[in-house]
Amino acid sequence: ALCNNASECLSGNCVDGVCCNTACNSVCQRCNIAGSIGTCTNIPAGTDPDNECAGNCNGAGACGP
Repeated sequence: ALCNNASECLSGNCVDGVCCNTACNSVCQRCNIAGSIGTCTNIPAGTDPDNECAGNCNGAGACGP
């Protein structure tokens, strides 16, 4: 479900504009990735939509080369 704050979600986690199964606050993770909405998921390798890294995400939830 879409949300603006944690109180709107049964899980108590509003992340990236959707209710998420966890707090999902690690670098290179999101809760609104197509096909996994509502589940904290690693951002695909070679991308960095939130500009969290000096380069890109490694696909394992961290910054990579």
